[in-house]
Amino acid sequence: MKGLYFEWNDDEFSTNYFNGSIKGTSIGFVAQEVEEVLPDVVERDAQGVMGVEYDIMSVIALGALQEQHTRILMLKDRINNLKELVD
Repeated sequence: MKGLYFEWNDDEFSTNYFNGSIKGTSIGFVAQEVEEVLPDVVERDAQGVMGVEYDIMSVIALGALQEQHTRILMLKDRINNLKELVD
């Protein structure tokens, strides 16, 4: 998945889904790509229009960051222990 910038180019879409409040440039993900990795955060309306539930996605991302941080700390400890064995 890659984040991308995009222009809202359909005034009808903005009006129907966002009360006309969305215009100009936004940043986000392609829902079809997100669905391949995190299907639980993609929703479809009655017309089949897909959207990403970014609030849920951000919670998942934060959990992944915390897990990565824990792994980094563990690897740093392991490196330090190995350095002590070499010295």
